[in-house]
Amino acid sequence: MADAVPEVVRAYVQTTFGDIPRIEWDFDEDTNTFEADFELAGDREVELRIRPDGTLFSAKEDVPASEIPEYVKAAALKEIPGARILGANKLTDRTGTVLWDVGLRATNNGRFYRNVRIPEQQLKR
Repeated sequence: MADAVPEVVRAYVQTTFGDIPRIEWDFDEDTNTFEADFELAGDREVELRIRPDGTLFSAKEDVPASEIPEYVKAAALKEIPGARILGANKLTDRTGTVLWDVGLRATNNGRFYRNVRIPEQQLKR
């Protein structure tokens, strides 16, 4: 499959993330996109869907709690005050809209886990 990936699609990954030693490539016929799955330092998984013209269709990037921006953490903790932030997925859609899916663990009346989805545009107001 890697041989069938257009150079412009490879260039998107290179330009955005630098040299990635191992990338798993696939093609999704439903969305007509190339899928690139790889890991960054610290076991951060990244899943990209890239159009054949080299533009981003969607992205999902794991972000450890220590690297989540403070404004995202603050918004998530407004939803569940006192919770512990476990990590997040940074989701980007085809329009460039970013959504943070933050994992929280709270201990009110026993343990529970909850994900809070926060649109980036809402956070930067």
